[in-house]
Amino acid sequence: MSVIELGFLEKCEPWQVESRLFPSKVGGKPAWLDLENLPTSEQLQCKKCQQTMIFLCQIYAPYEDNVHLSLDNYLSNFHRTLFVFVCRNLKCCQRNNSENVKVLRSSLQRDNKFYSYDPPEDIPNPEFSLSKWVKLCNLCGCLSSKQCSKCKNAHYCSRRHQVIDWKEGHKKECGADISVKRHSKVLFPEWEIITEPEETDIKVATEEEELEKFNQLEKEGKTGTMSDVSETDLDAHATTEKDKVFAKFHKKN
Repeated sequence: MSVIELGFLEKCEPWQVESRLFPSKVGGKPAWLDLENLPTSEQLQCKKCQQTMIFLCQIYAPYEDNVHLSLDNYLSNFHRTLFVFVCRNLKCCQRNNSENVKVLRSSLQRDNKFYSYDPPEDIPNPEFSLSKWVKLCNLCGCLSSKQCSKCKNAHYCSRRHQVIDWKEGHKKECGADISVKRHSKVLFPEWEIITEPEETDIKVATEEEELEKFNQLEKEGKTGTMSDVSETDLDAHATTEKDKVFAKFHKKN
């Protein structure tokens, strides 16, 4: 019997998806894990239009099965989060092309300078602020390299995001003694991802088994690029190969 984690989106308060709670979430600004090693705006540029990609989702995925890891490696990767960014320009979204998407992995040892060694309390904490460690873009929440020349309080990852934020509200807020949290139209709606385990009789291959299969295919010369596969072959596979797990999930819902 295998166990599959099912994910569901739930409405949430902003404090419920703060970095200190190690959330899994969709939309809004990224809840960064390692606050000293963030990707630059250049690293988050779409390879097609060169615009900064927008945060899509993140999954808190600590590697709990440490059987195959040394103790040092396990402790240094106690916390692990996967971040997904995507370009919002529809023209950059093309079939079998991932130049408009980027997936990043961030890991952190349990004993670190940002968060408590013990599990955090799931309650609001007004004193928590990422600004203690890093300056983030006022619009998208990514690492900033610029700031508003007038008020010096708002920071930005790019000139484009500064212009958008100015139009969306910073023009009125600039220099005022107020702190306003706005959800930009550039961002995706924010939801918390809640997971629930479900037992299934479908065997789920382990990472080692999948790697062994790949190595065998590589030896047989069957690991060509997508350009080696015709559209006809892809369509035939898509119409004959059934996802039993998804079909079961769809039937229940």
